[in-house]
Amino acid sequence: MRLLPLRFLVVSAALAAPPGSAAACEVPITYAIGEVDPRFKVSRGELGIAIRDAVRLWESAAGRELFVHHPDAQLRIRLEYSEPQRTTERIRSLESGTAELRERIEELKGRLEAARRRLERVLADYQSRAREFEQDRQAFQSRLERLEARDDPDAEEVVALRERQERLRERAKRLEAKRRKLEERRARVNRLAVEANSLVLRHNERVRERNELAQPAEKFRQGQFDPSDRGGGEIAIRQFAGPEELRLALAHELGHALGIGHLDDPRALMHARLEERESPRPVLTEADREALRQECPGVR
Repeated sequence: MRLLPLRFLVVSAALAAPPGSAAACEVPITYAIGEVDPRFKVSRGELGIAIRDAVRLWESAAGRELFVHHPDAQLRIRLEYSEPQRTTERIRSLESGTAELRERIEELKGRLEAARRRLERVLADYQSRAREFEQDRQAFQSRLERLEARDDPDAEEVVALRERQERLRERAKRLEAKRRKLEERRARVNRLAVEANSLVLRHNERVRERNELAQPAEKFRQGQFDPSDRGGGEIAIRQFAGPEELRLALAHELGHALGIGHLDDPRALMHARLEERESPRPVLTEADREALRQECPGVR
């Protein structure tokens, strides 16, 4: 029932920048917010905040202003809903549902274990009483047979045996009532076990689907920077699992807008595939900073 951690994947496409484009590091680069697909459930204001956070990452490293928002800027940043995003949302739904199922399974396992312990105690008590009853019944049967073998049975002993027989009948009734309650308790335990097993099957099926969906896809692109021949261009963000991954994708594509290509360092923000990162939180490595200095002379 172990759910494997989701390894997020970023494969970015940065097209070659023509002369005079933003990628030549003619800073500050002006940008505008383009179309925001409502299926992302991210407002334009929230996207603007995420962009500013990603901008500050690069500007803190550069020690100067690199990007300026302007509604008529030629560099447009938009959210484009795609099949990868639909898959990501399904994965998040499966993970959330799986976590709830695990909680229910653990709660059921606790109830089942407690019910089994109670059943074992009740069963042990019933079996002990049943053995005692059987011993007393056999003893009564032996005395009755000896009494019936006499030609002239003792009247007092006959009365005593009848009273004992009546007590055995009452004990038999009580024992039968205990047996029925024991069966009811056993049935409740079995129902709990069936319910728990059903939840485990549902849990494992969701884990299987989630893990299949989470397999890295060679052609998957979380974002893309497409420079235009007139300067500026477009950044399209197509997939992210939350605010941190949105900032990560934005910071990566803004790096391309500065003219930085993909880096070999797998830990770098500008590495083409970021699945080796332990967290989606965008952080610049020394390789990213050096690439910024190389592409934009004059930054610190």
